Amino acid sequence: MASVLVLLIIGTLTCSSIALLALYLYFKISFTFWEKRGVYVPFKPIFPFGNAKDVLLQRKGLSEVLSDACYSSRANAKRFCGFYFLSRPCLAIGDVELVQSIMKTDFEHFTDRLLHSDASDPLSEHLVSMKGKQWKDARLQLSPAFTKMKMKMMFPTICKYTDELLDILHRRETNEVDIHELLARAAIDMFGSCALGLECSSLKDPNSKIAHCIKQFFHSSSFLDLFIRLISVTCPNLLAKMKLRSIPKPVADFFLNTITETLRYRKANNVIRNDFLQLLLQIKDNQEFGNSDNFQGAALTETGIVAHSIVFFIGGYETSSLAMAYCLYELAVNPGIQEKARGEIKKIVEQQGFTYDSVMSMSYLEKCVLESLRKHSPFLFHLRECTKDYTLPGTEILIEKGTAIFLMNSVIHKDPLHYPNPEVFNPDRFSEDEVTKRPPAAFTAFGFGPRRCIGSNFATVETQTCLAKLLLNYKFSINAKTKIPMVYNPRTIINGPQDGICLSIEKISA
Repeated sequence: MASVLVLLIIGTLTCSSIALLALYLYFKISFTFWEKRGVYVPFKPIFPFGNAKDVLLQRKGLSEVLSDACYSSRANAKRFCGFYFLSRPCLAIGDVELVQSIMKTDFEHFTDRLLHSDASDPLSEHLVSMKGKQWKDARLQLSPAFTKMKMKMMFPTICKYTDELLDILHRRETNEVDIHELLARAAIDMFGSCALGLECSSLKDPNSKIAHCIKQFFHSSSFLDLFIRLISVTCPNLLAKMKLRSIPKPVADFFLNTITETLRYRKANNVIRNDFLQLLLQIKDNQEFGNSDNFQGAALTETGIVAHSIVFFIGGYETSSLAMAYCLYELAVNPGIQEKARGEIKKIVEQQGFTYDSVMSMSYLEKCVLESLRKHSPFLFHLRECTKDYTLPGTEILIEKGTAIFLMNSVIHKDPLHYPNPEVFNPDRFSEDEVTKRPPAAFTAFGFGPRRCIGSNFATVETQTCLAKLLLNYKFSINAKTKIPMVYNPRTIINGPQDGICLSIEKISA
């Protein structure tokens, strides 16, 4: 009996060893992918991490590791490089001409984003992750929600929540504030109202249910949540095979229930609002009653409405709050530039009042926002999947269908060739004369080409309105807690600060 048990143990160990050896060999073969194609790989991949060991061990962010790979490639006169996430071969590109070709000129070869979208996870099927014709049809459907006229209609709502933020600053007990935390709460309220008609009350209650859910999505420290987020943007097919949700179940359930209840209440009570959700409802109703002007796209379902709403809300709130926070950070570090921006705001408001048109005419403030986005872009890379075999311009290297592409705007935005002294904050880089000197793809904070961010108009209105009101009422300065240079959080996909952004504020006398 004992001998049988020993044989069973040996057999089990042998099977495990064979399986591990097979897995090891599979990875080793996978790690020859780029070498066989003549693509430079700056760092040797390690089993089983590939080149993502520091990312998976939460030592560095994915964007930082990819940026390091691109910088190493440049030092070796290479315009792009190979990278392995686990066993998956990816291509990282930090060359502005190649980025422009992929995102616009030769877009038909790269129509899809490399993001999780699968029928097993219905809430993953939204505009950002949709593929091919499905994306094209949805983009056409949703574009009317983001016209300048629609943005003008949302201006009073943005002003309302900015005034609430000013009231909170007025009642503070200290002159030191985490400006990112406050702006994130304000952005939740703005997006909740403008997108979904919800009164989120995050400014009044930092622990509101919706604020808790969003923090759970963006700031969870668990390895599993980080792994899922990484997989969803590197190996989305693996996420589908593992039957894992791209959005944590508690977050998905909260939005699903909240938005579904809102939809049913509006239909039952004939409530009509000028928001994103209303447009989605209108599209759905037109399709159901045959009033869609012969539009041939897929029918918009209630689940589809929820999916589109979630990605607009979650994706937009964090990027906008970061854009505002980073801009105020740079203005605090550069008080002379802050005064120049404030002078422009005061002059325009005195002449025209505080209106949508006056805020949109604040050109120097806009330059400050764009320059802060150049230095601290919330998204440090753009994801694409090759949808049709493509030969990289100027090379004989064939990029095969299905290849994962990382377009590194973090590298391009810091390229001295396009931005001399890139670590210096200089809004004049975005004067008309300076912009025309650069290739169009030298600035891609909002994306570039046909898949440029559909919500960029809303982000611009929200950001400039909120910043203009804040700068009219307060001076912002650095203190002992302000981190210079900025330290980023390696545990997040979106490029957020490590421990908030602490600034000192001083009320400006009327």
